[in-house]
Amino acid sequence: MKKMIPFEVSMTETYNCYSFIMGILQSYDNFRQHIWNTFLNLQSCTEKSMKELKITFTDSLWGDMWNSGMAELNLFHFSNFDRKTLKNFLTERLDSDAYLLFYSVDEYYLSYSEKYRKQHYYHDLYIYGYEDDNFLVLAYADNKLEKLKVKSSEIIDCVLKTKMDSITDFCSFRLSKAANIVIDPGHIADVLEDYLLSQNHTEEQGKVYGMEVWRYVRNSVSSYAKRNIYDSSTFDLRVFRIIWEHKKIMKARIEYLCEGFNFEEHILSELNEIESRAYLAFRLAIKYSVDARHSSECLVKILQIYEELEEKERAIYPEIIKELRREADDNKRDSENPEDRRPKAV
Repeated sequence: MKKMIPFEVSMTETYNCYSFIMGILQSYDNFRQHIWNTFLNLQSCTEKSMKELKITFTDSLWGDMWNSGMAELNLFHFSNFDRKTLKNFLTERLDSDAYLLFYSVDEYYLSYSEKYRKQHYYHDLYIYGYEDDNFLVLAYADNKLEKLKVKSSEIIDCVLKTKMDSITDFCSFRLSKAANIVIDPGHIADVLEDYLLSQNHTEEQGKVYGMEVWRYVRNSVSSYAKRNIYDSSTFDLRVFRIIWEHKKIMKARIEYLCEGFNFEEHILSELNEIESRAYLAFRLAIKYSVDARHSSECLVKILQIYEELEEKERAIYPEIIKELRREADDNKRDSENPEDRRPKAV
């Protein structure tokens, strides 16, 4: 017996939840465009501790797709199932092309985890199919995100033994087959402008957005550089990785749009440089964390790179927004006057 719902490795791995949703979107022709319409803005908490910054994408998760009518999202409680009924139910959901999202399971019971039989550690878990007596899982193993085969009995044991505080413990997620997503240049321009203006269409207390995230990251990195004291419990490589992934996705977006939009050549060149430098900063952060000396020179270089990247984004994003607005205006004019529609490259 085998069931594998389409799923591809995505461009982001920092957080499992974003990686899984992007991996799903990449797997369907009529949903792939949604990636370029989202994963645009960043948000961060305003805590001073690097570990508490929790930089993430805005408006790019399951609930956002459900709210827009692009997907079906159903919530369930583990307490409604015993061992046999839970396995059968999960299998039935997968057979109906519904992905499974476990919000919080205890990795103490999962053999692929470094916490196995050592420490109770709660993390999210995602399933995209099954093969014989295994579930097909996206999870972190050996410090990297991997597609794994995990014994179904192990998953069932884990979720039934995990002590939950929430009422709804897991959900199934299924895309709407009728949806047909297209690139929305006007929306992309609006969100990029929000990024430049450090805002979001829905704002939460205690969070900052867009360009303002740079300031909090630099302040956090500066505190380590000034103290010259490495603290593994608070230094968080995810901060540096998701910044790099944000730039990587932006470059990929414009590369794709270049097939039909009239972006100047220097724009893609600048985005390539931004992505490359962000990756260098991420590598320097890794070097700082593993080097026994934990030299603050790495942090000083990261600060220099981030200051440079902020300046580059402030210079290049308005040009991107301008072209996106022009394309959106052309699309609107074409829809209102179809006889005047100009040829499109895509």
